[in-house]
Parts: sequence; structure tokens; C-alpha cells
Amino acid sequence: MLTPNIDNLARQGVQFSRFYATSSLCTPSRYSLLTGRYATRSPNFISRHPSGTRANLQWDAFIDESETNLIKEMKKAGYKTGFVGKWHNGAPNAIARGVARDADPYDPETKRRIAESYQRGIAHLKEKMGFDFVERVYFENKEQLGLPSRMQTHNLEWITEGALKFIDESLEKPFFLYIPLTEPHGQYYSDWVHEDPLATPAGMLSEIPEVQPSREDVLKRVEETGIDPRNAMANWIDDSVGAVLRKLEENSLEANTVVIFTSDHQSRGKSTCYEGCRVPFILRWPDRVKAGSRIESLTANIDVAATLMDIAGIVPPADMIQDGRGFLPQLLGNGQSSSRRKALMLECSYIKAVVTERWKYIANRPTEEITEMMHKEAQEIEDPSCGALTGADAATGTEMKRASSTAPTAIFPTILIRISSMIWKRTRLSRITSLGIRNIANRQTNLGKR
Repeated sequence: MLTPNIDNLARQGVQFSRFYATSSLCTPSRYSLLTGRYATRSPNFISRHPSGTRANLQWDAFIDESETNLIKEMKKAGYKTGFVGKWHNGAPNAIARGVARDADPYDPETKRRIAESYQRGIAHLKEKMGFDFVERVYFENKEQLGLPSRMQTHNLEWITEGALKFIDESLEKPFFLYIPLTEPHGQYYSDWVHEDPLATPAGMLSEIPEVQPSREDVLKRVEETGIDPRNAMANWIDDSVGAVLRKLEENSLEANTVVIFTSDHQSRGKSTCYEGCRVPFILRWPDRVKAGSRIESLTANIDVAATLMDIAGIVPPADMIQDGRGFLPQLLGNGQSSSRRKALMLECSYIKAVVTERWKYIANRPTEEITEMMHKEAQEIEDPSCGALTGADAATGTEMKRASSTAPTAIFPTILIRISSMIWKRTRLSRITSLGIRNIANRQTNLGKR
């Protein structure tokens, strides 16, 4: 992949080789990042899955307005809080209603419906979640916003422009900026290069934002390098990262700004507790963190909120450190710190897992209904009326039959895996989350000053 800006960020900061998203799915993963809690603590999730039921953790771990979260805590401490990108953590009434898929985006009634729903979502994030600045938002995946088909597009330039605008407007006080992207959703089948660059969830633009190289230039550079064009979206994302980093440098903010580059899950292993939960995590803080360093201890997205609050001098609320723990001592070189984890829990769908330095224990507990469906499919595979099975099909049928007879309560029972020493290699990118926090050192004296 062609990612010079992200590669340089890694060289300038610290890389985490054993960083996990505790849920390998967008909504619960982002919930944990912003609250420091496991996603199954979400009030919305709990209301849907009362105690005693077999819960299925999916896209229902919304952040409730009654909950503490990282944004609210940063705001209370005097930081200007900003958001651009994909939210995906619950935004009531932010979906456009009554808009046909083939509707004309320039039709006055269509424009009105889209604008009204978009503004309702903006108000929710400002009034209920703690953000001061909210622009360039995808409240859900682009296909789930109720927009005409023509408008169901990625528009990274629009998001990048919003991030740069926030930085320009926040030079007089410390800030916190959260930039979760929509990409690379669909990187292997989306025709994003040729999608309409004027289309956004807020309506149609009058001109294309000129904040990063054109999409055609992205494809040209990738092809000249000999990289598979299907991976060109990684270079598109990298251009966006580069634009944000340059904006920090132009304003002499890079030395005392914490920049985090990470992912909510990997492309492979999504909705499981296998190593699809293990994601890239880079943190750059030139004033305090040694460039080119590496942390190999177990860390996770539930630890990020506590760490950033420690950096900012904020005492975390008790419910934001019941699951997560800050790793600031490790960032500052205290390798023997008590912040090092011995084990970490992972959760997604019907699966729970515990991972340690060398081992992972996985337990899949689907409902009886799903188990019965799998038993039935196993029996149908060996039904003579279906014809003879050969090769891999026959092997699959035999294995499913064996599992059906030996595991009456779960086709996929508990699993124990030994984890070898592995170095993460970037072969695919998952959706990217970037966080920037400015003026975190000596916050008490720098607060409100440039």
C-alpha cells in the first residue's frame, strides 16, 4: 500500500503491536473508544438484551446522553471539542425520511427533507454528546442515511476540509478533534474514484473541496508504484492524514499535539473475536514520546479515554476506568508500570474471548434457534436426496455432522489458541479513527493560550 504519511507518523511516534479493539464491529468498537467501557455496558444494548437472555452484540451499542464520555470530560476541562466523519453511535431522527432512491438531489422537497434530518443529527451531537463543533457528518453508513442512490457516496475531501476548518478556528485554546472516516468501507468493490464528489449527507456541494490531491491522481500514483488499484483507497486516506498533519505544522502545533491513528476493526475477522480485533495503533507526541518506539504489552480501545484524560490532567469519572486503564506511564518509558495488562476481554455477536500475552480463549454461544438451523444444514448436506458430495463439500458435510453430534449446545464451542510473536503488517486497512488533542502538556498553565 502507498501510505507515506501514515508510515512517517509511525516513525515519528510509538507503535503498539498488541492493541485490540474489544469488539470487531464499528458501533461497539467506537462506543468503547469514547467511553472507556465495554460495549455491553451500553444502556441501549442492555435495554434490548435484559439480564438472563443470550445477547447478540451488533450495531446497537449506542452512546446514551446520560452517560459519561471522553468528549464531555474534555469539554469540562476547557478543551474545544470537534467532530467530523462517521458517527455510527446513535443519532435519533438523523435519517432522511420519505426520499426515494431515484430522487433528484436538486429537487426542492428532497433538499428540504435531507437538510432537516441532517440538522437534527447535528443538534443531537452538540446538545447530547458534548461536541462544540460538528460538521461534515455521516450519522450512519452512507447506504443507511435515507439518501438518493446518487448521494450514497464516500466524500473524504469534504470530511478533510471540515477537519482543517476546525483546526483553523481553534488556535486560541486547547482542542480535541475526533475524525472517524467512512473509508475504506467497500474498498474492493466501491467505484469511489468515479462517485460524485459533490454529493454529501448534508446535500450537494457547489464545488469540490480542494484540500488534498484528486481521486484520479490517487489512482495514478498507485498504478505508477505497481500497487494493486484495489488498494488505492489506502492512499486516498493517507492523503487526508497528510493534510491534517500539515495543518498542525503550519500552525506550529505538532510538537505538543497528541495524534492517534487507529482502526475500529480489521477487514478480515469482522464480527469475531479472532485477530480481526487486533488493530494498528500509532500515537505521536513529539514533546514527550520517543520517536520510533514500540509498546508490545496488551492495550485496547477501552484504555484510550483514561490515557487521554491522564495526559490532559483530568481525573477520570469512576465509570470510565472500571474497564479501561491508562497507559501513560508506558508512553513515557515506564515499561514495568502497573498499567500493563495481564489479560483482556473481547466481545462481539454471541462470542466472548479472553486474550493474554500467549493465549486466547474463545467461547461462542449462539441461540438455540441458530444452533438448530446449523444442525439442519449439516443434516441436509448428508441427505442422499441432495446427491453425492465430493472433495471439499464432502469434507465439510462430514465435519458439520461430527460437530452436530458432539456439540449439542453450540456448533462452535470454546476454542483455545496460542498466540505466537507476530509483527503486524499492513495488508489491508479498516476504517480509520484519528484523534488529535492539542496543548496537553502543562495544561493548567497553557489552557486558553496559544
